[in-house]
Amino acid sequence: MTRRSLRIVLLATIVVSLAAIAVAQATTPDRTLTFVDERSGLTLTIQTDPAAGDSGHFAFRVPSLGVYVGSVGATMRALTPTSVVVDYSGPATLRPITDGAGAVTGTVRTPTPATIRLQAQIDPSHHTAEGTLTDGSARFHLVAPAAGKGDLLQALKTFEAAMAADDTSAIYPLMNSDVRGASSVAQFSQSWREQESRLGRITSLQRVTLSDPQTDSSGLTSAIATYATTVTAPAGTVTSQTFDAHFVLQPDGWKLWYTTTR
Repeated sequence: MTRRSLRIVLLATIVVSLAAIAVAQATTPDRTLTFVDERSGLTLTIQTDPAAGDSGHFAFRVPSLGVYVGSVGATMRALTPTSVVVDYSGPATLRPITDGAGAVTGTVRTPTPATIRLQAQIDPSHHTAEGTLTDGSARFHLVAPAAGKGDLLQALKTFEAAMAADDTSAIYPLMNSDVRGASSVAQFSQSWREQESRLGRITSLQRVTLSDPQTDSSGLTSAIATYATTVTAPAGTVTSQTFDAHFVLQPDGWKLWYTTTR
């Protein structure tokens, strides 16, 4: 996928690198799926193909604690293309969670044996799941529902209103976490205004199409909104442009991920 900033929307600073995601998708087997509970941050990655050599291998990530790794083996049953059931009791290993720099982010520092129960109902076709992992008195419940359009439509309306008002303080919270983590509101606003002084600003914005939300095998949910715009340059020249805005679902809601021109 070609990734480039949308000059007319002045979003050169918000384009994030997708290289790591692309690599992860390329190396992830088709039926190894990741389910994300956006509210709690719990994630379940499991090989749902009964014919795979690593069938039933799972990783259940608990933020601030660690990640349970193991295999449910024959206790995973693929009933239909839309129904995979897991009811496993047995050993697993609780491993540390590390960030990109190799630093441990949870309380677990070294791999620790655990005896768990993992129950899950998975729909591979629609990428939904509900599951519960129990370790002694600790219980972690994950719900990864199908992505709907309701919250997305509200996010788009907020985005469109902020763009129409050319209000950087309203646009900034709609940016993805990478952008907000790399710059303050003031820094973002300064960069935005500098680009406007060179490239102009959008003076009309009309949504043309909106895709259905899609969840990939890594658990990332995204959607694409296509916009037709008019752009007024600093000299007063008006031009027409079309672009795709890629939105991604993050724990704090739908955010602008990156943009591409047409």
